[in-house]
Amino acid sequence: IKRNLVYIVLFSLSFSSIITYIIDRLDNVYHSADEVGKYINLPILGLVPFFKFEPKDIFELDAKEKANPKNDLLKDQNYFIFQETFRNIFTSIKFSNIDKEIKTISLTSTIPEEGKSMIAIFLAINIAEISKKVLLIDTDLRRPSLHQKLNVDNVIGLSNCLVNSNSNWKDFVIEHEKIRNFSYMTAGKVPPNPVRLLESQKMKDLIKNVKNSNEYDLIIF
Repeated sequence: IKRNLVYIVLFSLSFSSIITYIIDRLDNVYHSADEVGKYINLPILGLVPFFKFEPKDIFELDAKEKANPKNDLLKDQNYFIFQETFRNIFTSIKFSNIDKEIKTISLTSTIPEEGKSMIAIFLAINIAEISKKVLLIDTDLRRPSLHQKLNVDNVIGLSNCLVNSNSNWKDFVIEHEKIRNFSYMTAGKVPPNPVRLLESQKMKDLIKNVKNSNEYDLIIF
């Protein structure tokens, strides 16, 4: 009986080790930022935890802060962590290149609806709150969503600016009515060939003109 028990224990340990090894080899999910950094061999600028905030919540908090600076909602620990998260990312962006000032950044994602628009909005809002002028441009011409999250119209925007040869980019920039130092440009009408429009010389000139205008501390695409 003792010998059989030893066999059973050894077999169980061996079998569980094999199963664990197979599961680990088949696991294609990143469990930490360190794993991502090790795989892509690039520096990690920041880690954004899960929040239940929406842009409208930030605008409401901003209005309540002006009305009542002692509002309990603003003392919420999650909101403090939320603010510090994006300010730390902005600091990482600034220190990622010490030879020259970074004025333009582009946010992208691997698949649609991964949250790049939300990250871009929250990053812009938090940078604007520290007295930095920010311009957010929606360059997702396939599935524009900036206007939906900011609850504004998308009648004219980036695509309209690019197809109109006589247009001035400043005419398509809108200052947010609730957040100081925060301006945005929606995507505009969805074009039949977004890639061609984004790779055009007009787009390159637009980026250059916005950057050289020195009206904004940071431009987020």
